Amino acid sequence: MRIGEVAEKAGASVRALRHYEEQDLLHAFRPAASAITPTPPSAESD
Repeated sequence: MRIGEVAEKAGASVRALRHYEEQDLLHAFRPAASAITPTPPSAESD
């Protein structure tokens, strides 16, 4: 999820969220590369 999406859902501006992050009030969640799993191929075949 991108910061713009989070801001919209939270009813805050991107600038406000960046400010909170700079003040150590928010922390970005970035999963480890090993935690990302590929999307399985579609069950439909053409």
